[in-house]
Formats: sequence, C-alpha cells, structure tokens
Amino acid sequence: MSTQRKTDFVADNLSDREVHDFLEQNPDFFERHNALLGTLRLPHIAGGTVSLVEKQVAEECFDHEMYCGNSKTQFGYFRAANPAVALAKLMLMVKNNKILPNHHYSEEHSTLNDSKVLKTAKEMITLEQNKPVRFASNVNGIGGNHLHVIASALPKSLVAGRTKIAATRAEKVRLRDFSYSSDKQGNKLRMVALLSGQGAQRSGMMKELYEKDAQIKSTMDQGEKIFQAKRGYSLLDMMFKDNPDLNLTQNTQPAIFLSSAAIFDRLHSEGFSPDYFIGHSVGEYTALYCNGMIGFDDAMSLIIKRADLMKEAGDEIPGKIMVVFKNEKEVESLIRESFVSDIYVANKNSEKQTAVSGAEEGIAKFCEFLQDKEVVIDIERS
Repeated sequence: MSTQRKTDFVADNLSDREVHDFLEQNPDFFERHNALLGTLRLPHIAGGTVSLVEKQVAEECFDHEMYCGNSKTQFGYFRAANPAVALAKLMLMVKNNKILPNHHYSEEHSTLNDSKVLKTAKEMITLEQNKPVRFASNVNGIGGNHLHVIASALPKSLVAGRTKIAATRAEKVRLRDFSYSSDKQGNKLRMVALLSGQGAQRSGMMKELYEKDAQIKSTMDQGEKIFQAKRGYSLLDMMFKDNPDLNLTQNTQPAIFLSSAAIFDRLHSEGFSPDYFIGHSVGEYTALYCNGMIGFDDAMSLIIKRADLMKEAGDEIPGKIMVVFKNEKEVESLIRESFVSDIYVANKNSEKQTAVSGAEEGIAKFCEFLQDKEVVIDIERS
C-alpha cells in the first residue's frame, strides 16, 4: 500500500460548520483516503482527537485533571515528518514547563465540556516548577504506523546540580539522586529496586514499623482509607493480627502493595533513588508507583480492582497451583506421561522449579502421580 496520501482539505482553514457539512456530504472520505481524524486535525473533535471511548477510559482510570489536545503541528501538515514535529513539540513543552494552547478547540462541538478529568488549554499554561511534568502522545508515522511517546522532565538534580529540597509531609516531595552505591573509585553504580509479588505476606506484617515511624503510618493510613471505602472492612487489622484471610488473594495483593509503597516512601525521603524499578506480578504496579508513573491513590485503587477481578475469575473457574522441583522440560514430560488433562505449565520460576496450574481435580491427580514417582513438590502451595 502506498504511503502517499492525497488531502482534499486542511481542516485548519475551515470553520466547524464547513467541516461538519463536508463530512455529511462525503461519508466515505476517511475510507477512501485511509486517513485518521488525528491526521487531519479536525477542529470539532473533542480536545483535538479525543473520542467518547477514550474520554470514558481516562475518567475511569484517573481522578486528577489532565490536559489533552493535538500534539501535531497546528500551522501545516508535514506528512511523514509529522512524528518528528510532534516529538519536538512535546520536548519544548517539557523543557519550558508549559502547555501550549489548542487553537482548534470548539466548545460548541466538544465532548469535554462536562469532563472532570480531561481539560483543554485555551491559552498558554505555565506549570508549577517543583512538580514533575509528563506528556503522553500517540502520533502517526509513515503509512499510518503508530508511535506512542511519553516525554518527561529530568530530575532537577541532573539538570542544575544537587540542591536541597525542603520536604513537606503534605506534598511528599521526593529527593532524587542523594543516595547511591559506588565502586572502589567512587563512581556511581546503577541501582535496581525489585518489588515483591504475592507470597511475601505474613501475620503481623508492618505492625512494628507502623507504630514507630510517622511517615510509614501516614502512607498506610492513606491506603487503609481507600481500602475501607471500597471493601467496607479494615486491611490493617488483617495485616497486624493473626488472620488467615490475609492469604486470600483479594486481601494479599493490597497488603503487599501498601507495605512496599510505605517502605519505599520512607527510604526515598532519605535519598534512596534507584535507577530502575522492576516488579514480580503485583509488584509491577508497585514499580510504576515508585517510579512516579502513577499516583498513590490510583495505584491502590488499581490493585484492589485487580485483586477483585482475580477472585471473581477463581470463583467462576476454580483452580489450583503447585510447584514441582524440576525444570520446565522435565515437568512438561511428566504432564504428558501422567495423561492428566486440564493442567499446564504456568511459570518457570527457576532452572529447578516450575509452577503448574489447572483444574482442582487435575492438580490433585497430578500430585498423586508425582508422589508415586517420588518427585519433590510443594504441597502447601497446591
């Protein structure tokens, strides 16, 4: 398919009514020209290119205001170079801490008028200097290929040297690049933080730290408030006492996230600043929070929803999981040899440990088969 496109008009030069009339008279225009709304920058599309579906998704996922608009140039069409122009625009906004106005926004036809989350900049907006700035964009390249971009400002310590920041408990200002590991010559080494997944929970977890550290208590109280509002019972009581319900996935996941987030916030206030964050399972969400990609309230809410969905799936199709102390190939061979159906290799934990999951009856039969073979398994995880 040719990447050359013929554009019958540039929407910048037309009024909203002219665009509307044109589309009514040419309903197959986009199909004929293999074009996208965002490519033509139609002014009557909400916020530039926001559809009703995108609006609903954004309002479900976020509870703070975000500006949206057209990241492409508003003074001409550069065809294949459009992604480069859009990226330059994002970089300039990040560098200057400003949001450019959307000249094609029209209140008359916009779906954003009643949105509590998505806003459009009608004029130049200067952002607060001490808050991180991030722009996310989706632009079209050659042949309509999509490019998803997130542009973020560098930490102040990397731009203007190390400066002291007066931390306030309310805003939870995070100090960057004040603590790090080094080699014998004093050169800074890169640091990676690994965030735990389900399985690290235990009775009494975080109780002592909660009672002795005000910052940890503050973070955990914030999570407890969100949890109680959504579930109607206390997460902290379950964590601090000997309660077997802590091991239920709908409770374990929020407990793991809340513990990790509280510890990280405390360490970070002292200058702990890893270069990378990785997480196992639910720890992936914690990694996003620790890296500043999502806020605490959003992260806690996402974890609770994730745990609810996993519980619902387990209730609808009951299953179990077990660990076999063999490598992946050996376990696959054992499954074939057992002639047990509805069980599968679920995860390769290590070269000598493989997880197997499936229907409850199938797992029970496979356990019996392995015991007859004297293969070591983790019965407690079954």
